[in-house]
Amino acid sequence: FICEQDSAQPLTDTSSSASYIRGLTLPAGLTHQYIDGSDVITVYAAMCSAMQRARQGQGPTLIEMHVTRSLPNLDMHTVQEESNTNGTRECDDPLVHSQHYLQAQGAWDEEWAKLLCTRLSSEVESALQDAIRDTHQTIEASGLLR
Repeated sequence: FICEQDSAQPLTDTSSSASYIRGLTLPAGLTHQYIDGSDVITVYAAMCSAMQRARQGQGPTLIEMHVTRSLPNLDMHTVQEESNTNGTRECDDPLVHSQHYLQAQGAWDEEWAKLLCTRLSSEVESALQDAIRDTHQTIEASGLLR
């Protein structure tokens, strides 16, 4: 099981005392793990561990992930290390954190990132236009628009 706790503040304490679930009584046999959900490697390791426990018949795991969210960067393939208006740094965001990790591993392709950003922007714009068109058609069909 995954419980994602979104926050505008970066995680500073991964002990169970920082957990939002700390005061709840969990079912017997349920393992609880509190992690930094902005760290792709930590999330991957926790998921692998939880799957291994389940496959070995050791019961389910509740992974509580603290995820820092920042304001969206309109230029997603370029990372700025400056603070934004809500006080968090963009590098705290899971997607940017993943980009940094891939860059450090030499696995980040800037050209691919630009193409992906362009494609996704186009798909979102197309979906928005479809939604607007469908809304107008529905209103016209209902006779509310004359």
